[in-house]
Amino acid sequence: MGYRYGFSERRKVGKGAYGTVYKGELKNGEEIAVKMLHNDTLGFDDKQFENEFQNLMRLEHPNIVRLVAYCYETQHKHAEYKGRIVFAALIHRALCFEYMPGGSLENHLSDEFHGLDWPTRYKIIKGTCEGLKYLHEGLKPPIYHLDLKPGNILLDKNMVPKLADFGLSKLFSEDKTRITQTPIGTIGYLPPEYIENNIVSNKLDIFSLGVVMLKIIAGPNWRSRSVEMSSLQEFTDQVLGNWTIRLQETWNGSSLDVYRQQVKACTEIALKCVEMDRFKRPKIVDIINQINEHQTLFGKLPIGHGPEGDLLSDHGHERLPTHSHKSVTLESSSVSHLNSSDIKENQEDDQHSSSYFKEKEEDRQMHQIIPMVHPDIPVDVHPSEPWILTGNIFGSVDILNYNTLETMNLIQAGSYEQTACSAKFIARKQWFVVGCKDGFIRVYTYDSPIQKVKRFKAHSWNITCLDVHPIEPYMVSASSSLMDKIKLWDWNKGWECIKTFEMQGLAQEIKFNPKDSQKFVVASILNAQVWNFRSSRCEFTLSGHGSLVSSFDYFTRGNQLYIITGSLDKTAKIWDCQSRTCVQTLTGHMDCVTCVCSHPDLPILLTGSNDETVRLWNSNTFRLEDVLDFELGKVTAIVCLKGSKRVAIGHDAGLVITEIGQQPLVSHGPEDKLLSDQHQKLRSYSNEAVTLESRLKRHLNLGHIQENQEEDHHNSSCLKDKGEDSAVHQIHSRHPCRLLPLSAAACAGLSAAKLIARKQWLVVGHQDGFIKVYTYESPAQQVKRFKAHPLVITCLDVHPSEPYVLSAGTMDSIKLWDWNKGWECIKKFEMPGQTYELKFNPKDEHRFAVAYLLNTQVWNFRSSRHEFTLSGHQSLVSSFDYFTRSNQLYIITGSLDNTAKIWDCQSRTCVQTLTGHMDGITCVCSHPDLPILLTGSNDETVRVWNSNTFKLEGVLDFELGKVISIACLRGSKRVVIGHHAGLVITEIRCEQPGPSNR
Repeated sequence: MGYRYGFSERRKVGKGAYGTVYKGELKNGEEIAVKMLHNDTLGFDDKQFENEFQNLMRLEHPNIVRLVAYCYETQHKHAEYKGRIVFAALIHRALCFEYMPGGSLENHLSDEFHGLDWPTRYKIIKGTCEGLKYLHEGLKPPIYHLDLKPGNILLDKNMVPKLADFGLSKLFSEDKTRITQTPIGTIGYLPPEYIENNIVSNKLDIFSLGVVMLKIIAGPNWRSRSVEMSSLQEFTDQVLGNWTIRLQETWNGSSLDVYRQQVKACTEIALKCVEMDRFKRPKIVDIINQINEHQTLFGKLPIGHGPEGDLLSDHGHERLPTHSHKSVTLESSSVSHLNSSDIKENQEDDQHSSSYFKEKEEDRQMHQIIPMVHPDIPVDVHPSEPWILTGNIFGSVDILNYNTLETMNLIQAGSYEQTACSAKFIARKQWFVVGCKDGFIRVYTYDSPIQKVKRFKAHSWNITCLDVHPIEPYMVSASSSLMDKIKLWDWNKGWECIKTFEMQGLAQEIKFNPKDSQKFVVASILNAQVWNFRSSRCEFTLSGHGSLVSSFDYFTRGNQLYIITGSLDKTAKIWDCQSRTCVQTLTGHMDCVTCVCSHPDLPILLTGSNDETVRLWNSNTFRLEDVLDFELGKVTAIVCLKGSKRVAIGHDAGLVITEIGQQPLVSHGPEDKLLSDQHQKLRSYSNEAVTLESRLKRHLNLGHIQENQEEDHHNSSCLKDKGEDSAVHQIHSRHPCRLLPLSAAACAGLSAAKLIARKQWLVVGHQDGFIKVYTYESPAQQVKRFKAHPLVITCLDVHPSEPYVLSAGTMDSIKLWDWNKGWECIKKFEMPGQTYELKFNPKDEHRFAVAYLLNTQVWNFRSSRHEFTLSGHQSLVSSFDYFTRSNQLYIITGSLDNTAKIWDCQSRTCVQTLTGHMDGITCVCSHPDLPILLTGSNDETVRVWNSNTFKLEGVLDFELGKVISIACLRGSKRVVIGHHAGLVITEIRCEQPGPSNR
């Protein structure tokens, strides 16, 4: 490789101990990073340089920056030496590495609430550990990095981490590499044994790794934060609590639990790595094993081709135990129906036929729901057998019989390199073909016993997508390497590569054209490209999305071929292949569109999204016809089962097989929002309210209710023995009217809200840290607007008698505001963790309580001091409330550990633990007029407890999804329950007892 004697400062991208790095370019256009080594390395041996370069060239790992070339040139120049003019030979040496457009990890560090999401951070942690494992365990002799830090961890365009600047000191003379004479590493990443005694071992890299991990997890200031804590456990709890807040914005159920476990495990591993005693630090193999134990699916499906790029490399390769597919079969009435009046008659040769629509009063759908911790993702459907080809996070490939739900394992992931990334059926040969992480394509028979037909090196690494030609003996493949080509293979010629195609960008998905046997389409970056494989040229490009195109499919309309594309910009677009233009943009998803699919037998297009829903669109009118939401997390894949009306939908937390019946469907209306003290969003699809009578699964047990004193907060006299207790429930799938006359702009970004009744005000906390005060008389007027916190306002409360409002914000102090003083902040309270809820004490006007992390704290705002802590939950405390019993004040707390606890405020002890919920408790409430406590949960139920005996008295389940908030209506026996899919107002009927009962 030729060398120019100067590089422009504009191309300078960094500087290290041994040289300066510039952005360069090879003759073939490949971007590279050129590290110009300094010329002051006396004693450097040319042969040694070449030998060491060859050693570095042999290093091949996805998490090590690839060395692609080197420069070595001599320039003769006259110079003064000891008073004489001499000619000196100046040696110019340069190392050329692959260019990493993501820059260094140092540029992406932030605390738990900002910057990279958890799956991306976990991906970087995992990849960094894998790279270090390769250096320590995969090489003989091993290489010690000796300067592992965020600046030496580079990121590619898909945020895959790669270690750089390792072992460079080995390129220099022996004198310079002696650790006792030459400083190594960077202060802050070096362990005490090196600082004090210059001891170097592989445990030096482990210490540095621990520091890097903690900066990835908790941000650059993790050390100062941990010093302020009383223990490392307190620091771990704070980090976990902070991440729980952020994760809850996106995840729930098993996915949330697994990600929380990952945060906790990675934090604990990192803290072990920075042990002062190097013998207590774990080995890199043990670190990898512990991380692998806490893996889960994130982003798009690992087998195949997600928009995240190389996902599979960031997970382990252990095989899950064989799935026991216990499905739940549900019969449900769809809330929306396809509008048959919009369907126009198609020609007979249309791919879709509208004749399946029939008028019917009710639509009934059958859903087979298979919950899974590590779900199988559907990737292909057999054209004649009832088989779905599936893959999972561990790279194994299975066949799922969608009639019997039985699974046959085809292959298991062996080593990391053999992990399956993509798979397809070749039905006419009774084969299935797998593209693997190591760049090999492997072909097998699927008849038992399974036989390997062929194995060959197809790409440099990580085959992201495959497709099989519908009639010719061809298969097309692509990899995640930007320098690799798309390749066309002919299995009749011994799997010879008969054609290559130069692609500009990374191929996300590839498919042959069903109407033209000589064309295929590739989804790449922001567009879809149409190629002719006879002429080897790109015929045209479909451009218009604002972000990465994640998926596409073909469909016909009026015998005309169209393409639907889905993008991370939250939209799908319809393209006319004849005019090569976008004819429609489908909007409505609240997050990235991850997959699109055209049903082969119905006039339906399906789009799946990270917002957890699948939207059904009429392929003739492009109108939204239905929304499916099974509450199983992000949608990762959709496949249609040929010859039937069923589709298989892959989610983060399970697989759903559902049949779309022969009924017309009615479109959904737009979703609305509801203001509540819990500031939660309600999903909604209808304006209608339904009043119905239902029975409690269990009933209030009156025999256990004891007489209270008159001044008790709760009055038990409302309850009477009766054989059955019935309740009237008003169920709203959307709030039926606007509660407050506020504009949409006033509600935008709302995160907390409270009424100040004595002023006829509404006070609202926003995500931008502002508090806004409005009158609630129509028309609403803004009374005050001020910046209260730097970030999101998480909770508010209003003092029962004083002109005070308490507020808490993300990573900020709790603040006390006095509206009589122009909303002046009159007091601050420093909290050690994130505040989830706060409330003034109804019995003591000087005190308030705060739920944070695993505890509840009681504060006195006159003395500004924290008086005591109620500790005992095993997970985050999500909610609490006060109640009285025999004139004694108690607190009930609810936690994500699935329990609620009762606390005696006088003795400051837990007197009862309420169990029974099957998932995290999200909210608790004490009824102001009845001796009842209510607990709501992610298990979709509300449990009713007797506040005197603490016995379970009833269970409410309205099948509206997870419970997000409960509020009791004062002066009545009614409660309001917010669910993910609707709102319930229910009255617990209580008859007044006669005198004999008192």
